[in-house]
Amino acid sequence: MLQTMVMGYASLQKMHLYQSIKGATVLRYYVEWFDYFLLLILFVGILYLFSKKPFYYMLNFVTILGLLSFTAIASVNIDGMVAQHNITQSKVEKIKLDKNMISLLSIDALPYIQKTDIKLTRYRYRYSGRRYIRRNCNKFSEYNIGYCSKLARYGEKNLEP
Repeated sequence: MLQTMVMGYASLQKMHLYQSIKGATVLRYYVEWFDYFLLLILFVGILYLFSKKPFYYMLNFVTILGLLSFTAIASVNIDGMVAQHNITQSKVEKIKLDKNMISLLSIDALPYIQKTDIKLTRYRYRYSGRRYIRRNCNKFSEYNIGYCSKLARYGEKNLEP
């Protein structure tokens, strides 16, 4: 378990290096969080090994921890975090901002790109048959509270027509 923890720590350091050089992406955040989760589970396994408690205690704890972690990760605005991290990093470290990658994020990134010239490209279309059509917030069948509330609050300034 300790050897696996060392490998997990090395993987975590590589992910921090990738993020500092190339910027954050959704996948890099998920890999980083999984590395943290893995290190925590292995640490808990070592504690249960030395305490000589029954295996099902650890299994129950790991299951509950997994469900709580999944709930927390599903509740995070990952696209907003990616946009905010990359924009801040480009200002602080004076590196080139990957505007193309940020423009492909969801509408959740809209609050963080307000003071930039980045335009979101995939935010407003839904696929219908062979073509993309614009989502209409006035129709009940197409209404999405997260999408339409952000559109109403921040407007269409940073959205590609």
